[in-house]
Amino acid sequence: MDHPCVVPFPMAKSDGAVKMAVAALGALNGPSADAYWRKLITAKRHAMTAQGISQSEVDETLLAFGQEVFLALARRYQPDEGDAA
Repeated sequence: MDHPCVVPFPMAKSDGAVKMAVAALGALNGPSADAYWRKLITAKRHAMTAQGISQSEVDETLLAFGQEVFLALARRYQPDEGDAA
């Protein structure tokens, strides 16, 4: 008997999830930001694992999500090219 295959929605493509994480991280710094990030990723990992998603798929999904969040944070603090004096 085949086991059902759970395909996770690509979190990195979820604009809402990325924006929420960026907003929360943007309001924090240092240990508080680190603690928030660890708690967020741990919760997402547990939720995905509980849904039967393979460890490799969880890792890949969370890595892509993290990359999108940190790219969005970098863009947020990058000087605007049109703001040159």
